[in-house]
Amino acid sequence: MKNKMKILLVCEYIAPTQGIGAIRWTKITKYLKKNHRDKVMIDVLTNKKNYDNPESGDFYTSDALLEKEMQYFNHYFSVPVDDIVIRLKNRYKAIRKRNNGLGASKDGLHHTYKIIFFLKKLYRRYVSMRTTQILVRAIKSKAGEYDVIISSYPEIWTFMVCSKLKSKYSHLKWICDFRDICGRHTSPLLDYGKWHINYVQKHSRLADAVFHIDDFIDTHTDKRIKDYTVTNGYDPEEVANPKKPCWFDLIYTGTIYGNLQNFGVIYRTINELAQEGVVDLKKVRVLYAGKCGSLAQKMAKDHGGDKYFINLHEIPRYKAHELQQNAAILIQACFNVEGDHCAWTGKMYEYMRSQKPIVYIVNGNISHSFPSKYMELLGGICYEESRHEETYADLKAYILAKYKEWEETGNVTVVQDKNYIQKYSYERITEQVWEIMNSI
Repeated sequence: MKNKMKILLVCEYIAPTQGIGAIRWTKITKYLKKNHRDKVMIDVLTNKKNYDNPESGDFYTSDALLEKEMQYFNHYFSVPVDDIVIRLKNRYKAIRKRNNGLGASKDGLHHTYKIIFFLKKLYRRYVSMRTTQILVRAIKSKAGEYDVIISSYPEIWTFMVCSKLKSKYSHLKWICDFRDICGRHTSPLLDYGKWHINYVQKHSRLADAVFHIDDFIDTHTDKRIKDYTVTNGYDPEEVANPKKPCWFDLIYTGTIYGNLQNFGVIYRTINELAQEGVVDLKKVRVLYAGKCGSLAQKMAKDHGGDKYFINLHEIPRYKAHELQQNAAILIQACFNVEGDHCAWTGKMYEYMRSQKPIVYIVNGNISHSFPSKYMELLGGICYEESRHEETYADLKAYILAKYKEWEETGNVTVVQDKNYIQKYSYERITEQVWEIMNSI
């Protein structure tokens, strides 16, 4: 019988860490082992996380749902980094916290803001180099035993580790996985993005294949390297029956990253419907569950929705799933701008399997975004800031229709294209990954 394919995942975000980034390879591992158990062995190489002290710069939140999936890893190498790295992380976190809110001014970027980004480059460089040294040393005695190594973006040290392993063991097949955009063009300080891109280019040259989560991402890797679109998805085993909403709750789960993910148009819509006497504000709530809750709170206040807005802050993923089950409408927001085109966000895959109405808000100046073309297949609606005159009336009508349905029946329903949704099942995505790994 042929020997098992031995795979090493080199990543920062993996079970049991809570976060969209940790889900991808945890779920792919799960279905590789469930469907090809006799043909594959999967190990993890990661930096040791602190799940106990929230005040520490190296603190991570654990995910009870992902923790259960760790049974599918054969070996889990959680390697401690040195005290200098931890002290740097603590110092950088303190600087960021102390200067929170500083940004652009009339004269350009705030001076302190520039210093923070300069420190970020130095900090990232040292942490990447030191983490690479420590993790390569930890795995070097076993590295030659693997057939496939996978580096998971965005941490540069994962690329640096795999580059060093590939340099020493040429038989290794290396997959560079980009689960996010590389060096965002929307960064307020483009020099950091350029520096980040240069590091990616330098440390990915030996890769055998590149994965990216949508067709819009420019990974900035060598064009001679074969690249594949391998999307994120949802776990079909986490699909649960939707429940009747007790309130007309519009719920946002996830994190908003700045004003480009503004969903203030939701408050405008609700307030207009209330003024027209067709919606009772006493029955409506907008719930936010994620990081940057203060920004969401300010957004609600700025758009006249603070009276019915509730900030739940960041909550465990299983509780976010429960919220989604009980929602009347789920909200997601993204942006579509030059150099940063939106597709489905990580949370959208959870929304897909929730069987709930979805409102997708797309900010930015580029029209006809990816979500605008496919939201109908999910039974939802897409509002685009760049096409306000065309899409606002549809948004308003959609929310009113769901409100009336809820008032009359106590429930909300949605008609979806199941075949379209099933293509994003991690079980299907894993089969694509398996085929690619056997072909490179």
